[in-house]
Amino acid sequence: MPYIGRDYGNNSKIPNLLFISLDSGDEYENYHTVEEIRNGVETNPPRENPGKDKVKHWYQTFDIATIFINKYLDESVKKGVSYADSFVAHTNSAKCTQNKEKRKIADANLFENCRGFVVKEIPLFDADVIITQGNPAKYCLNTYTIIKKIDLETIHNGNDIIFPIYIRETNNKKILHIPMYHPSYFKGYWGQKKAFKDNLDTIYKIVEEIRN
Repeated sequence: MPYIGRDYGNNSKIPNLLFISLDSGDEYENYHTVEEIRNGVETNPPRENPGKDKVKHWYQTFDIATIFINKYLDESVKKGVSYADSFVAHTNSAKCTQNKEKRKIADANLFENCRGFVVKEIPLFDADVIITQGNPAKYCLNTYTIIKKIDLETIHNGNDIIFPIYIRETNNKKILHIPMYHPSYFKGYWGQKKAFKDNLDTIYKIVEEIRN
């Protein structure tokens, strides 16, 4: 079941930001409608509890969202750490879960069986920016034509990081695709996150170009 923020798509100045992740896990397993998931996020915002929660998927998802969305918000309208959550949508690249021990990723055939449904679901979000988290999520955009590749660069822990992002097109609509590692893959994710933050102005310019 997707998460769709209350303000998603309701402000023409703010791009529609969609996250596509892996299988759903158990964080919101007791919620069965979009409204229930939205209320769950609003009642217990993932980023209101720092500390150990910082390594969790939902915390990192909304942290990336906040970094991006705040670029479009005037300081006078930012309403705390979780305000940007309402402008974001999230869906999974597998529509069920195997509930594996220690939250391990589901088997490949689960994602393969669901991919056709996800490919049809994505256009309904009318996203301008799609951040995929992990390879199974990235593969859902394989049918989108790559128009241009842009390499974001930074230095993380003394290592040069090159982080490719893509302008893609489908049905005469261009989107910016930012393929990230899943936050659980610490070795790769944190370097990408730093590249995302360090190149935010570049990302902002690309998004504005494809929207205009």
